[in-house]
Amino acid sequence: MITPKQEQVLDILAIKDMTAAEIAAELGSETKAVSKHLRLLEAMGEIHVCEWRKGKHGVRTKAYKLGEGESVELVSKKKSQNERRKELSKRNAYDPYAPIVANNGWRSTIHSWDRSVSQHDHLEFMKRFQPHPDVAAAWLFNQPGSNAHE
Repeated sequence: MITPKQEQVLDILAIKDMTAAEIAAELGSETKAVSKHLRLLEAMGEIHVCEWRKGKHGVRTKAYKLGEGESVELVSKKKSQNERRKELSKRNAYDPYAPIVANNGWRSTIHSWDRSVSQHDHLEFMKRFQPHPDVAAAWLFNQPGSNAHE
């Protein structure tokens, strides 16, 4: 069942495609109230989203069109902060512009086109990060007076 306010919204959309804020300004109503009517009309199949426009403050806003049709989905080109953080953690330490590679252990990958560091120098550098037992606690493994040599 369509309410009188929804009929007014349909009459405005019969003239041209508009966003919720534009319709609210035309009706002299609140944008939030008009948005609710638009969602209900879209669910009933009376209107559909024809495009996404830049609204106030740069936020993407739906533009509605009268009649049945396929609603256009918003395609986000921007990566989430979590995706960007994960990509950054997989970067090569020597060459941040090298392709992203999976972390497959304590040795990082040197790419064949990276001529800034030799493979030998890289492996010597990475030995610093290899786990090793604490020298002060070495006696735990070789306690004096034990029969380890027998």
